[in-house]
Amino acid sequence: MDIDYGEARSFEGLVPPNKAIEIERQKVGSNTYIYYQDEAGNLYYNSTNGIAFEREMQERIRVSKIRKRMGI
Repeated sequence: MDIDYGEARSFEGLVPPNKAIEIERQKVGSNTYIYYQDEAGNLYYNSTNGIAFEREMQERIRVSKIRKRMGI
């Protein structure tokens, strides 16, 4: 099956939309792109750099909420 990865869309967060499942990984330099496909055939992607960034942002939000609760 030929898949046009140029049609893939990025997504926010760490979980791909519509219960999409991983179908392939492509390493480009120091980054790995992870492609997902849902039952309707829609393609999505994320990257190891994007995942690391998202995790860092979620941690910053978590710490910020804790500080607000503590009045810091």
